[in-house]
Amino acid sequence: MFTEDALGLIERTSPLRDVLTQVERAAENRNGVLICGEPGTGRGIVARAIHACQGRPDAPFVPVYCAGTDRAEIETLLFGAAGASDHHTPASHRCERVSNGSTIHAAIGGTIYFRNPEEVPTRSQSRLARLLRDQECQLGSRGPIVPCDVRPIVAADPDVESMVADGRIRIDLFRRFSANRIVLPPLRERRSDIPALAQLLLANACKKIGLPVKAIDSSANSVLSAMPWPGNTRELMGLIEVLAIKVADETVSLDAVLECVRLDGSPKASWNLGTTLRAARQHFEREYIAAVVAQFHGRVPDAARSLGIQRTNLYRKLRTLHIKADREKHSGDARMSRG
Repeated sequence: MFTEDALGLIERTSPLRDVLTQVERAAENRNGVLICGEPGTGRGIVARAIHACQGRPDAPFVPVYCAGTDRAEIETLLFGAAGASDHHTPASHRCERVSNGSTIHAAIGGTIYFRNPEEVPTRSQSRLARLLRDQECQLGSRGPIVPCDVRPIVAADPDVESMVADGRIRIDLFRRFSANRIVLPPLRERRSDIPALAQLLLANACKKIGLPVKAIDSSANSVLSAMPWPGNTRELMGLIEVLAIKVADETVSLDAVLECVRLDGSPKASWNLGTTLRAARQHFEREYIAAVVAQFHGRVPDAARSLGIQRTNLYRKLRTLHIKADREKHSGDARMSRG
């Protein structure tokens, strides 16, 4: 079992509990794994967690980042300089040639992790699909035929099916690496997890640079929960690392967060600069209040106390800002808590 650091409080965050179950299920077999998610959602962390869960501590984990590699060089990177199989041999009898020093040879007995598989040329995809099907390869042009136990784990964007449909990813290769599928939700879809995740990241950042562990106050957490986070957990981690160094106090305050959040359209936060100040304030107020309500799991009385306003005023704002809330349900919760 991997530690909670691997996936960020995964066992305590409801949208990711299903991810944990899927990781454990995928680790029970050697079939391919497709990890779908936006950049920054932790696809590489999940891939390494699956690899670690297989109980092979010495097995290699070999990453292949296709997007940053010249397409003409990808085949050599994957298979080495051994050359393709003998095309005079019937396809059903071909055995892919793999040379020492190639990424596939390095991954034998372990995991090969692909990012951006659509960047792999069609010919290389065909060879890779055949190798994963046969699970054997020929070492060099005259070497022996040996078992080639390589497990593919692929990180892809959520629109991976469209890449298959338009031919950027071959269907035979897609079938080889999509036997297990894990979908990682973006950070904006699990805002209630952000305070706990931010605290974990802050603790790790403080330990890494040798500083006492800091805490994040509730107002700062509410702002963090309200931000759009287009870069997902990776973006949150970047901000937290800045706060770990910059904040000298024991607690990260709202002012400290606002000093580090840039409102100029930079990657740290995506804000629409084409609206009026009033509209921008209203947008932020809506996101802020929605985040606070989510932080208290829909308990409006608790959210109102945190915001420093009357409960009736909060209900009014919820209606004005078109934030859905079940007055009767929350009132019932309040009565239960008083009982």
